[in-house]
Amino acid sequence: MVIVGESGLLQGLLQRLADGTPHTTAAMGRDLGVSAETLDRMIGDLARLGYLQIVEATCPDRCGGCPLAGSCAVGRPPRMWLVTERGKRVTTGAAG
Repeated sequence: MVIVGESGLLQGLLQRLADGTPHTTAAMGRDLGVSAETLDRMIGDLARLGYLQIVEATCPDRCGGCPLAGSCAVGRPPRMWLVTERGKRVTTGAAG
């Protein structure tokens, strides 16, 4: 299944987010060759299409025990996205 939209860019972004490792938006934008504004729009598009769920990150203990502490900007809540079941089907090539 191919995501309709900006050719393979949306699919490439979804693949990166589905790999389970933390990514900075700067690194994702650089890897995809897009600006921060374009990347934000792409993430919003994937969420509206049902491939991503934007997770409101709250850090009550700040960095205590957080597995993403090393990749997080202290003093600013991290931005997190969850690949939905629909998104997982796209990244694995399953129909649906």
